[in-house]
Amino acid sequence: MAALALSEIDARTLLGEVSNDLEIAAINSARSVTIAGDAAAIRALAAETLSRGIACRPLDLDFAFHSAAMDSVRDDLVDDLAGISSDVPAGDLFSTVTGRRVTAGELDAMHWWRNVREPVQFA
Repeated sequence: MAALALSEIDARTLLGEVSNDLEIAAINSARSVTIAGDAAAIRALAAETLSRGIACRPLDLDFAFHSAAMDSVRDDLVDDLAGISSDVPAGDLFSTVTGRRVTAGELDAMHWWRNVREPVQFA
């Protein structure tokens, strides 16, 4: 994974130009995203962004969370979390999966699967 100093739109454009093997894993802010993919593709992205004057910092992580790399754990994770749910939050709680306020029962196994697989919606 790597932190990239671009907007989501600009990052999608860049990834379309340089790699089909990378995905946006998080939209951190209006000008910051996290990219996920295999290590070789991340190294190639870092070299390309350096040549374009775009800040890119590879992250020292063992897994490319929020990307297709997580698909192999889906069934086991959903099975292991089967039956869990949430009460009404005591305060304002917003999901980084949906970007919306969490309601009672929403934090079930599929929500947590989506939390592992889909891009984080910090922005």
